Amino acid sequence: MRALGVAWALHAALALILCFVPLFDTLGFERAFAAGLLTALTAPAVALSMLARARARRGPSLLQVAARALIQNLALLTPHLLAGLVVELVNQPCDQQEGLLFLILVAGGNAAFGTALGIFAGALLPRRRWAGVAVALILAGFIAAALHRVYAEPQIFVYSAPFGFWPGSLYDEELSVGAALWAFRGYTLALAFTLVLLARAFTDGALHPSIIPRPLTLATAALTALVTWGAHSSGGKLGFDLDRGSVQDALSLRLETEHFIIYADPSIPHTQVPRLMADHELRWAQLKRFFGVAPEGRITSFVYRDTDQKARLMGAGRTQIARPWAQEIHIHGFEVPHGVLKHELAHIFAGALAEPPFKVPARFGIFVNIGVVEGVAVAADWPVQELTVHGWTR
Repeated sequence: MRALGVAWALHAALALILCFVPLFDTLGFERAFAAGLLTALTAPAVALSMLARARARRGPSLLQVAARALIQNLALLTPHLLAGLVVELVNQPCDQQEGLLFLILVAGGNAAFGTALGIFAGALLPRRRWAGVAVALILAGFIAAALHRVYAEPQIFVYSAPFGFWPGSLYDEELSVGAALWAFRGYTLALAFTLVLLARAFTDGALHPSIIPRPLTLATAALTALVTWGAHSSGGKLGFDLDRGSVQDALSLRLETEHFIIYADPSIPHTQVPRLMADHELRWAQLKRFFGVAPEGRITSFVYRDTDQKARLMGAGRTQIARPWAQEIHIHGFEVPHGVLKHELAHIFAGALAEPPFKVPARFGIFVNIGVVEGVAVAADWPVQELTVHGWTR
């Protein structure tokens, strides 16, 4: 089959190219993520091709075609596994077990969903071209939903059935397979299985009938659909479907000052509450004097207990971040004066001088100039230490 041959060539080429890209070369999350992105595109194409071939030859049942397509799509990950292992044999080896789990859960999960999506679209739309268009539109919808979520919600991580898992912060290099990823891939498998079972209801007479009676297949599909819906509804508790409300529920201590709405973890010592509020207002006054302008309205500040809580709720562990377009910052720790509060607030003040959609220095509003973004914040912060910023740089 031409589609399968092209898929093998693409995966082999990508596996080889990644051997020369830092972080992506070894068998770890980065390689698994890149392989998963390609798998999201090749898996539906392979499934559609195998389904069309089965129709032309009046071949096996739809469930058999789905099983064979899944095996082929999982086999396409072999070049990535071998390339990562070879690089680690040459260089210092990393945690191979963790890397293998990422490859299975991220790229392998994409292969399972992509296979099911291709089978479902091919069964619903027997014309392969129209089925391919439907798959492309569905994948585009998933991308749009993920981008909108990152823009609108505090979470910087993404869980996407066709495209896998993205942890968000590139600064937190210590990534591990967590319970949320396991739960999400369980949900993905339930969704994929439901799509394949439902696809059998649209199977035409060009395929052999399955040995499983259609009523039993539909009853099983209804059961797996209930399981899928239950997992989706519990996404907040399982950790892969969080939103702004999830963060505010955890940081339940709501404080208001003249220029801030602060959500803090209730474990903050009582004596630190007024000091934390005063620290925010002090930094606002200093930055107003530095920039000569101030953002309109109140700034929202989320103060987490520690790095573990912040990583679980919004994705950034040790990294403390600002989201200028939303006028909010995410920091951890209750110490006063806070070490990075002024720096993160500087991003918000600088946003008052920048254009939408992200309110940061960017060409065409999209290509962010990270040097200017961080340089302005460092200049505005200018911590009082033994050495100046210029001194530390030298």
